[in-house]
Amino acid sequence: PVNVLYGWVDDAPRGSGDRQMGVIDGYNITVRIGNPSNYPAGTGPSQKDTSTAIETVRILGVRTVDRPEIYPFGGVLSIPDNAITSESNYDATWQDSTGARWYVFGKVWHKWIKLEFDTLMRDSKGRLLAYVYTDSSSGYTTFLNAEILRNGYGRLYVNAPNYKYSAYFRQLQQAAQVN
Repeated sequence: PVNVLYGWVDDAPRGSGDRQMGVIDGYNITVRIGNPSNYPAGTGPSQKDTSTAIETVRILGVRTVDRPEIYPFGGVLSIPDNAITSESNYDATWQDSTGARWYVFGKVWHKWIKLEFDTLMRDSKGRLLAYVYTDSSSGYTTFLNAEILRNGYGRLYVNAPNYKYSAYFRQLQQAAQVN
């Protein structure tokens, strides 16, 4: 089985269709799968590059707040039954979903990311289930899943049977709630 893939995050649609690209929310991103060594430093596949597969990635171990959001094209984001939909049940230790989305955006936008897989590689929606590391001058050292929890942008969400970092994530969440 594949343990690691690399992807480039951008928002440029390729071809026709309405598939959303880039950072969808605080725990879903769309990437172009590729090999960073095939591109000059700091660059990735262009929007015209048809040799790269486009994949939606579910960032494992975290869940960000789902709140109603109006899209610029009109319409309202669908709200799951378990969503936090009013201030009366909104936990102030969470950042709002817009904050989580922008936090992730700032970490992955126009960067290569490393995707590490656990027991189950895809969910029932066909998304890749991955631990995400962002590229920097010192390599793929920033563990995005952990940073989302450490900075209060999400809560622990265990995607069974992917338990590899669950205990670590639980510690990060508890520390974030104290701080």
